[in-house]
Amino acid sequence: MKRLAVIPSDPLSDYVAQGLGVTLESYYNPGKWFDEVYLLSPLEHEERREFGMHIIPTRDRQLCRRIKDLRIDIVRAYGGNWPCDMACNFKVPGVPVVVSLHDIRPAWLHRSIRRADVILSVSQGVTELALKHFRWSNRVWLLPNRVDFAVMRPLPDKDFAALARKYPFRYSVLQVGRKSPEKNLDTLIRALALAGDDYCLLAVGRGDNSEYVRLAKQLGLDRRCFFIESVPNRDLAKYYSFAACVCNPSRSEAMSFALAEALACGAPVVT
Repeated sequence: MKRLAVIPSDPLSDYVAQGLGVTLESYYNPGKWFDEVYLLSPLEHEERREFGMHIIPTRDRQLCRRIKDLRIDIVRAYGGNWPCDMACNFKVPGVPVVVSLHDIRPAWLHRSIRRADVILSVSQGVTELALKHFRWSNRVWLLPNRVDFAVMRPLPDKDFAALARKYPFRYSVLQVGRKSPEKNLDTLIRALALAGDDYCLLAVGRGDNSEYVRLAKQLGLDRRCFFIESVPNRDLAKYYSFAACVCNPSRSEAMSFALAEALACGAPVVT
């Protein structure tokens, strides 16, 4: 029996809020290669079985005992910051640690990465960053973000007719990403001021949008800027198919999952 322990970077409730709950089982256990998957995280507060996993709240100093008691074969940490610290600083001899790196910002890669056994890198840029700290280049494996083509595909007009009625502009520019400085939404809003009144901006993503709402009002764009908290993942294909273009002018990006999905839906991309 093969047993995997995973340490995600976010609580599962965040993924569910983004409409990603239905993808979690296949994400953490692709191809059902492992017989049992245990999610061991300090961000969970209730032991339960969900998404095909045993979810057990676990603090870092409890990790060694959990790995031994559950007879874990492999530990996989998602992120080079605190999940990497937890997995690498509390290793059990003979149980390899795999760290998935998804961010190109140096501050998000901690020195504990040196104790990992294998690194899964989402892009060449991330690989180059990892090798500044990790000396085994043959153990850094490229694993780009994957797209579910059954969900992300070009849709006919009738499937997004409701969006056309809700946003009755000739051109809709779509941005998808959390409301944080590295996503550069402020520049995109300023760029909209250079376009005509037949352009609007649909900014989809979670986070505090008060700064961006304020900027849009200052520029007289509040009628043409729409800040959408979140869209279930299964519905994003409608937005990608509807948009005149998808524009994610990120200041920092390892490999944009949103742009990969947009391209799968046939959307023109500016980035």
